[in-house]
Amino acid sequence: MSSMGGKNPGRSNIVKLVVIALLTAGVTFLVGLYFIAPYFQRGAETYIPAALAEMPAALVTITNPDDTSAMLLIRVADTADARTWGLRQVGPAALATMVLLYDHTRERTTANTTYTMTGLRAPLELAVIQVDGTVSSLQRVAQDATSAEVAGRHRWVLAAREGLLASMGLVIGSQLHVDQIQRL
Repeated sequence: MSSMGGKNPGRSNIVKLVVIALLTAGVTFLVGLYFIAPYFQRGAETYIPAALAEMPAALVTITNPDDTSAMLLIRVADTADARTWGLRQVGPAALATMVLLYDHTRERTTANTTYTMTGLRAPLELAVIQVDGTVSSLQRVAQDATSAEVAGRHRWVLAAREGLLASMGLVIGSQLHVDQIQRL
């Protein structure tokens, strides 16, 4: 009878297999988290996509017909990519205070301008603003909308969660002080 030093080679192999299985499961779990974690983050109520966070911030002042005014911290969508991205995928809680100014850098003179609205997580309201800064129309955008069409001439469009602009007194005839837009 030969002695193996009191060790059981079968048990040693089982321990090695269990360790390998645990390591494999751990690595698989970590790799899975790497791919799945961004989806959890995007689903958060406070999620702000990188494309929106990278847009320049600015302060604007709006004066309403009843002589009240509001100063808004906004993001400015002043490139084609930024205007296409808009407020898509922004979490509903983040939309509670988020205002986006679509800035075309010149007046839109086409009969209709279409804005992409896919991926909205709450209904929006749009304030269509003329070249002189006057709000000429307000329109609602449903949460499931894929686009919003703005009719007629305009230079800017303010977009915010439905009710936010109205809560600041913004109505048709309100005035965006275009000469006082302060980029931060």
